[in-house]
Amino acid sequence: MDSYEKICFQNLLEQMYGESVCVQHIEQQSDGEQGASGCEVRYYKVHFTRGTRHLETKQMISKEASLLERQVLALLCEQKQAVPPTLIPNLLSEKSHFYQQYADTQIEGHGPFDPITKAYAHALARIHYMNLGQHPEWLRSATENFEDRLWLRAWRKEWHLNLTIPRFALEYGCYTDSLDDSLSRLLVFLHERTTEGTSLTLINTDLIPNDIRSIDGRPMFIDWDQAAYGCFYLDLPNYFSIETVLCYRDALAELGLNIHPALFMDRFHEVGRYMGLRYLEVGLQAWRRHYNETMEQNNDALQQEKKSTDDNEWNLQYWFFHYCLELALNGR
Repeated sequence: MDSYEKICFQNLLEQMYGESVCVQHIEQQSDGEQGASGCEVRYYKVHFTRGTRHLETKQMISKEASLLERQVLALLCEQKQAVPPTLIPNLLSEKSHFYQQYADTQIEGHGPFDPITKAYAHALARIHYMNLGQHPEWLRSATENFEDRLWLRAWRKEWHLNLTIPRFALEYGCYTDSLDDSLSRLLVFLHERTTEGTSLTLINTDLIPNDIRSIDGRPMFIDWDQAAYGCFYLDLPNYFSIETVLCYRDALAELGLNIHPALFMDRFHEVGRYMGLRYLEVGLQAWRRHYNETMEQNNDALQQEKKSTDDNEWNLQYWFFHYCLELALNGR
């Protein structure tokens, strides 16, 4: 640990506590989850004292992040939004590190009346509401050219690759036209939201469950490297269900944007296609990989033992593939 990083963590802790902090020792952890973006994330235990108090420890991270992600975090921290406390020393370079308190996995809410569900709904609604109609020049736009800017092309290439496999073509080929129609419906929906303009704001665009976290029981949202200016409905399908999404609508209404419940639910149904079409690529790759591995397997005991382990993983991938296909075809 070099002295620069020690100073950064000390500055972050002082920012968090509003008083002088003395970092005593830093332990870098040997393992830790890495994000899908490929940016390196390092994990630390930072031991420190405040005044005459006893030794305390906080889990921290550093991440080599894009300029876009650092700019988004700087904005959200300034607005006191639901992101972890973050220190951003550099807002000029294309790539640089930020320093952040580690956020635990999300606390699960159980239904629309659970205070936890309502807390996450309010936290996300507040981010969207406070940035409605605000499009900083540095924030990329997702209000046009949707197929490229929202990663909606990749599934089609994988789909047609899989159609060259007779088994896949026999079982799934009948959905080809329906998927094309579903994409067309989604593009019309997004164009309508752009023209209307009332839902355009800062969005994450990739709010997967692993990016929905908590600190001391409070909701936190991480990984903003794919953020954009676009329709806030795009951030909803991965976390909210038909049963819970009205908590988000109600939170928006409390903040000042009141959307008729029936209209809101109709739009939530349509935007569900987004997550299905976007992640269908992953499911299609898993299906093809499993098919190829099955064709190559031998009958010896070692291969059979490995097959049992692989089958457990495949069951999850198979479910995910069908989950994405269902969303892509029918929405939420």
